Amino acid sequence: MTPPADAPVVAALGSPETAPQVARLAAREAAGHGRPLRLLHAFNWSAALEDPSVVGPRARAEELLEGAAATAGEAAPAVPVSGEIVEGAPVAVLVRRSESAFLVVIGDGGMARCGACIPADAPAVQLAARAGCPVLVVRPEPPPQGPVLVGVDGSRSSRTALAFAFGCAARRSARLLAVRVVEPPP
Repeated sequence: MTPPADAPVVAALGSPETAPQVARLAAREAAGHGRPLRLLHAFNWSAALEDPSVVGPRARAEELLEGAAATAGEAAPAVPVSGEIVEGAPVAVLVRRSESAFLVVIGDGGMARCGACIPADAPAVQLAARAGCPVLVVRPEPPPQGPVLVGVDGSRSSRTALAFAFGCAARRSARLLAVRVVEPPP
């Protein structure tokens, strides 16, 4: 499915620690694709009700959006930026939004520090498995130099992923490495 021409890049703002990196990279991706940027924070009312004041968590969410918008504006001044606080569980909210997005950008949730493991319950993993558009996972440090890597299996969705990966590689003047994994016969 081809996204509409005005489909935004959606930046998932989780924590104040990762929001600037996510906003910066999402703004650059939006600029590179000629797309608007939509900053999104999923707000959990049940957790907010446990706080001494409901006003505090909501105010922190608004500050998070304002700071991320400023960071995005510095990274890509020509990109239109909007923000929204949405009630709900982050992964469920992002999966719904991915159906009308061009790209969703999310922090790695600490996976880069996990060594040899990739926790299946990490939000970035859950989103990547269920999203209706490509997902870009932001690491805390810049990625190492190397090719753009894409997994293919011959399905329609993998052909879509391959086309997206070709575009990413071309914009970065990088090589493209397509990998197909097959199980050996019993």
